[in-house]
Amino acid sequence: MGATASKVDGPLETLDADQVRAVVAGFGTQFAGAADKMREAGIDGDYLANACANASDDDLALVFEQCGLTNKLQQSLLKQKLRKATRAPVAPPPLPPRPISPPPEAPTPPASPKAKAPAPLRVRVTCPADGHAGKPITVQIPDGRKARASIPEGCAPGETFTILVPALAAPPVHRVSVTCPPDKPPGSQLLVKVPSGQTIRATVPQRLGPGRSFTVVAPAAPAATQCAVLPPPSVSLSSSASLDLSAAASGTSAAASGTGLAKKFATEVAKDYAWDQAKSCGKEVLASIVSSDSMADATGFLLGM
Repeated sequence: MGATASKVDGPLETLDADQVRAVVAGFGTQFAGAADKMREAGIDGDYLANACANASDDDLALVFEQCGLTNKLQQSLLKQKLRKATRAPVAPPPLPPRPISPPPEAPTPPASPKAKAPAPLRVRVTCPADGHAGKPITVQIPDGRKARASIPEGCAPGETFTILVPALAAPPVHRVSVTCPPDKPPGSQLLVKVPSGQTIRATVPQRLGPGRSFTVVAPAAPAATQCAVLPPPSVSLSSSASLDLSAAASGTSAAASGTGLAKKFATEVAKDYAWDQAKSCGKEVLASIVSSDSMADATGFLLGM
């Protein structure tokens, strides 16, 4: 009866019947009789630990009553003490701290594709009769502009060379939002007036119907002022069929528009003469656009790129 809980080491479930008696008796004198009964019944620590952990309160109370402990308050107190003496379940070791990853970087928006600069025009030029290396000449090109270049080294009168002329910038356009009227199904046509004053014909896109909107793209300038379509670049011009600009140089009217020059050029090229390659000096020079109204003293035509 003199044993106490302080003399017993280890959790409850590891104790034998004698050690259980000492532990229970050490809880207080009111539990001494129950401790002796447990010893006599051979109740060890493993039995008590499982009963406290898994048995219902009624089943555990029945065990205590069989050991002579009938007071409900004492039963509850003993149950609490036994559960405290039971080894607490070993918790798994904590996981190592999870590394904190930086937030993913926002994807860089793709760069807007840069518009490709138009390739320069290649214009074949005949060296004038009084031409010599280094002499500047002004050339009327098929789109109505005038370009200035210098005759390259090694190019004699009557021979040809090529000048590279900056391409024309794309003409400005108007974008007009159009609402399809009720009587226009997909595929039908309607007239649209654009800010330049033109009235153009537009086709209602497929899968769009009355009340839906679509965009019409139209030239910013009236159609009559647009440049004429140039002739196919595969057509060539013979040295004997050069454009006749001498009349303008001698004082006749030179006020033809860019469109008229382009049409005249197309008419001449349509004769489809063969170019005499023996007269070509094989040179290419850069040219600049000039605003001078002086007439060209050499003639040229557009080459295929």
